[in-house]
Amino acid sequence: MTKRNKLMVLILVALVTIYFTNNYFEKYNSKSILKSQVLNFDPDNLYKIIINSDNQIDTLIKANDNWLIVKDRKKLVQELPI
Repeated sequence: MTKRNKLMVLILVALVTIYFTNNYFEKYNSKSILKSQVLNFDPDNLYKIIINSDNQIDTLIKANDNWLIVKDRKKLVQELPI
């Protein structure tokens, strides 16, 4: 094997090692673990969703298996079927 081929093999091994090391640490990164557990709730017990953005509060309210949209304390839509 020539000196140039040995250098190319060494670079290839280094790149493969960096790739697998990066994937290993990304898999066990706390951010990726946290993402899967952010919304842990029982959907049957969900009855209200409040969205607050730009000093405006929008609310989704579940009543009798239908969802109502309230925007600025005014009912915007009569019913949204599930």
